[in-house]
Amino acid sequence: MSLLRLPNDVLFMIADLLTARQVVLLLQSDPVYHFLNGYLLARYLRTRASDAHALNSAAAHDADEVVQRLLDSGVDVSWKTTYWSCSSPDPDAPFRRRITPEARQTYKLHPLLFAAGNGRTGIVAKLLDHGADINAKDPGGNSPLMLAAYYGHLDTVRTLVERGANLLAVNCEGARAMGRSAHRRLDEISDFLDAALQRKYPSMHRVRQKELHQLLWYAARDNDFDRVRDLLARGAEIDYQLPLHDTTALTVAIARASPEMAQLLLEHGASPNASLSPRPGPPRPTDPTLTLGPLGCALEREQSYRFIELLIEHGQTLAMDVAHLERALTLGKLNEFRLLVDTGADIVADPRIFIRLYHRAVRLQHGEIINMLYCMRAELLEIDLPLPPRPALTTTDRRYPESST
Repeated sequence: MSLLRLPNDVLFMIADLLTARQVVLLLQSDPVYHFLNGYLLARYLRTRASDAHALNSAAAHDADEVVQRLLDSGVDVSWKTTYWSCSSPDPDAPFRRRITPEARQTYKLHPLLFAAGNGRTGIVAKLLDHGADINAKDPGGNSPLMLAAYYGHLDTVRTLVERGANLLAVNCEGARAMGRSAHRRLDEISDFLDAALQRKYPSMHRVRQKELHQLLWYAARDNDFDRVRDLLARGAEIDYQLPLHDTTALTVAIARASPEMAQLLLEHGASPNASLSPRPGPPRPTDPTLTLGPLGCALEREQSYRFIELLIEHGQTLAMDVAHLERALTLGKLNEFRLLVDTGADIVADPRIFIRLYHRAVRLQHGEIINMLYCMRAELLEIDLPLPPRPALTTTDRRYPESST
């Protein structure tokens, strides 16, 4: 018996007790459903054939039958993305692109983006068979390959690569599909894309190094020793940096990982004197500590003494940087301050710096440091800059978080 013959109260009871999915399955068992579904779909196509929302939704939710009906009815999926015509290079970073807010509101999204981002591999293949642009872009410049890589759909990534997706395409931030998967630590996808990049573009070493750098950077941040060793064995440059205020793997290891990870990178040749890449631009908004460099990051860590020992052991240049010494005093890292001075920080080379540190120690009531600096005053006797007298401390040394030695 058809569901339409049931009393209304029974139909309402069914709707109240069942989930939406169960109601749909029940309706699909009724012959009337197929008649109405076909009729309504045909009417939709006649009245709103240019509207892509139905196809986008069907592609995202793996409604293969609906996608096939829409394609069979003549819906055009071969149109090209308008990303390049409504975006322009960022003046502060030419490799970045920005789309205007007005264009973003009217931007037409391709159903292939929805299918790839949701891992609908069968629908991706179906859309490509009907002429869909495999390198279509969303307003952020992301291609179907980038979305599939970012959301972890390996089968979809394989299909797109086999069908000729552009491995070198970049989004509005200059990131490629391999970098997008590296950000999520989807190592299997990253390795697949790396192998595909080597096969297709064997001579593009700098492009591959940029992508390997991101894999190494995230592996070092996450303290993944096996992954770091594997990437170094595959040729990742240990001191590579992206061009806009980026840091090396060593810096992020000191800021986020363990001393053992920093030691591993240093033993493989990482430079302890690396700083931010020189091109202008804003610092990383999510990682402000990384702007400090290896030594600055080390001072911020609980195990700062061990990190600084490793840096000095592997060639840290202790040219006078008063900011690091002042930061050690501010944090109460007195052992670290003495270590830096004892291993080469020449604080008497410039009397103004010496006096500046002395005043900071007095202000913070660090009695041991005050005594150490006062005893070094003999080296300043030939300089015509008076050293303030040693103060009488009103209390014992103020208690700060103890340094980890």
